[in-house]
Amino acid sequence: VAECLAVQGQLHHAEAQLEEGEAKLQLAHDLYKELRSRKGMALDLMGIVGGKSPMGIVRFQRSIALRKEIGDVGGQADSLMHLAQLHEYQSNWQAGGKCWEDALLIRRNLGDIEAAKVCIGHLCTDAELLNEHSRVLEFGSQLREAAAQTRDPQSEALAWMHIAKGHAGLGDLSQAREALQACVRIAENVGTPTADLLQADAHDKLAQVFRGLGNESEARAEEEEARRLKRRLNVEVVSEDAILEATTSQRRDQAIPTSTRKEFTSTASSFMQKLSFGRSKN
Repeated sequence: VAECLAVQGQLHHAEAQLEEGEAKLQLAHDLYKELRSRKGMALDLMGIVGGKSPMGIVRFQRSIALRKEIGDVGGQADSLMHLAQLHEYQSNWQAGGKCWEDALLIRRNLGDIEAAKVCIGHLCTDAELLNEHSRVLEFGSQLREAAAQTRDPQSEALAWMHIAKGHAGLGDLSQAREALQACVRIAENVGTPTADLLQADAHDKLAQVFRGLGNESEARAEEEEARRLKRRLNVEVVSEDAILEATTSQRRDQAIPTSTRKEFTSTASSFMQKLSFGRSKN
């Protein structure tokens, strides 16, 4: 019953029926508490269910505490990653970064490189938004290493872009140029829409860097290459927001580790099966 109520709450939230969703979740939570199922309580509190609601941060924090209490280290990292995403949604970059770092430490200790890579990618973005250029370099380098280790060229190209931004922010245009050229070399062989956008953006930024270095002819050549790519992509301007959305949407899928997805999928499947028994065949 508690599982069914929890899934009903999720469904209400998915349909933007927040009040009904909260009521179902509270009933589920009360039942889990009565059953002394701390794992159930923690799962019920996860941000997958209405994480953007005003109670989202409180729910995540309680979930983290419960996971820690029962020794569910992986679940604790899950909750931290969801809390980090909620902080980012609310533009709380520093708070989000702290959660990503805590989750990263756990993921590394568990040997989960893919999940660690997700954490590092968000840390790069958060540091950029806070103009913390040295940290951008630090996390960009970590992302590059993790991407190489997992044979993920798109993330490696993105890592070089972060590294270039870090160098440029610190005023080192020569190092920024080298990083952007590395980004282009890798991205042009990936063949995904995100990598193509990244490549066009790198050429745009290379034009700015060459102009800053006093090399106008190279700047113009980079601008022409950027225009060629934009025509092919049918875009007038390569927005960093578009690249960020493309990469973070992939991270969003990756940020819910398989173990958590299985728990929710199993519960949802069970609930839907129970619903089907009561339906008429007509």
